[in-house]
Amino acid sequence: MQQVPTTQLQQHLPEPALINQLNSFASGRGVQLYLVGGCVRDLLLNRPITDFDFALEQDALPFARAFADILGAAFVTLEEQLPTARVVIRETGFTLDFAQFRGRAIEEDLCLRDLSINAIGIELSSLITQPSVRLIDPCNGVSDLKSRQLHFPSERVVLEDPLRLLRVYRFAAQLDFSVPEDTVYLIRRHKNLLSQVKPDENSRSAVAIERIRDELIKILDVTAAAAYIRQMDDTRILSQIFPEIESMRCVQQEGYQSLDLWEQSLRALQSFEEQSAPNILRPYQHEIQDYLNTNLFYGLKRETIIKLGLIFRGIAKSVHHESVEAKTAVKVVKRLRLGGKAAELMSCLVRNHLHFTELLETPPRHESISRFLKATGRDWLGVLLISYADLRVSQENRRKSSDVSTAEELMKRVADRYFLEILPMMAQERLITGDEIMDALNLKPGAIIGEILKQVEELQFDGKIHTPKEALVAARRFLEMSNHGGKP
Repeated sequence: MQQVPTTQLQQHLPEPALINQLNSFASGRGVQLYLVGGCVRDLLLNRPITDFDFALEQDALPFARAFADILGAAFVTLEEQLPTARVVIRETGFTLDFAQFRGRAIEEDLCLRDLSINAIGIELSSLITQPSVRLIDPCNGVSDLKSRQLHFPSERVVLEDPLRLLRVYRFAAQLDFSVPEDTVYLIRRHKNLLSQVKPDENSRSAVAIERIRDELIKILDVTAAAAYIRQMDDTRILSQIFPEIESMRCVQQEGYQSLDLWEQSLRALQSFEEQSAPNILRPYQHEIQDYLNTNLFYGLKRETIIKLGLIFRGIAKSVHHESVEAKTAVKVVKRLRLGGKAAELMSCLVRNHLHFTELLETPPRHESISRFLKATGRDWLGVLLISYADLRVSQENRRKSSDVSTAEELMKRVADRYFLEILPMMAQERLITGDEIMDALNLKPGAIIGEILKQVEELQFDGKIHTPKEALVAARRFLEMSNHGGKP
């Protein structure tokens, strides 16, 4: 077994006082604790550690509860059948998980973990008291760390939890590791285990859709997710989760030389990750990053939904109808249980993804830009960014570079209109109030007041009126035309 100098590991070990206290507590109770899993992997890779995983032979739940009581920390039972508990340090949020051996000894327990790189253990007491520690490595995880490869400890671990077929790609994306051929073989062989995830939300599955969702989000959160989405697609594992993908492989759009909808989607995702916005929008770089990094649902960023939009909008395109496209894409988001805000964003992106192209193909006027901003609402920027990724892909096939330059200039006009005109306007008070309209036009409360206010706000949004006096003139004109049955 490989020996590692204790000082090499201790310099990257967080919460040393807490670890010393835990070691003393375990020693006093005659318990042999093992540090296992991702924290050992990250120690060996010199990566930040945000939590600890421990394994012990028996009585994991009472041990963890007693340690939580000593600390005044929170105690949570994670699983009863395979006893696992979590201790949460209230002041820092740091967590310690304690799991009972799933085998007769630590080596057997490690061999039942998801990947060899997560199947390395360290006896806690040696990490505190000895000059060097022995790495318990029954699955050659240390060798895989050095070669940056991902292997399953055995075929059994896949059969026990098919989610591990996806988890391989999550770790590949997060660690920049490769997936060797023997691992790919097992993924191809058992990919159908994930097809038990049905579109019907009421169906039962061997793998909870929330667990699949979490792995997909972690993959999409990396800066170069497109490469790993391609790797997943090569094994057809994605099609097991989203069978709609297969319908995209045979659908081609006019002007895209031999590119089907799925290939367009993958290239658009790659384009977005390489350059989400054109250089001409650099003055708004801070605002763009704020927009993309906004959390929609338990750490789910808006940028992740835009990436999903680039993929699933292609799925939606295969139905060839805008309203049905939106419903199809939203259905996928709901299937993943990503929350209402994510569904609203996806619907907006799909419903409006052609609006910018239409704006580009007609002489853009102040009013048409305003209409685009009204149609897309707060997610106008997401629509622009998806359209930009699409345009760059289409440039490779049918558009000239001058077309993309024209699009970039139009994007700047749209952004200027929003940030320099509309945002300051929204920060101002109304040009005119309902009470002022009633006083000036001798009107009583009623639906007409709301209609007049809406008309005034639209004219202000379009930049046609700017002062309270102009607002009152517009209100009077709207009322006169309404009384005569005309259109304002």
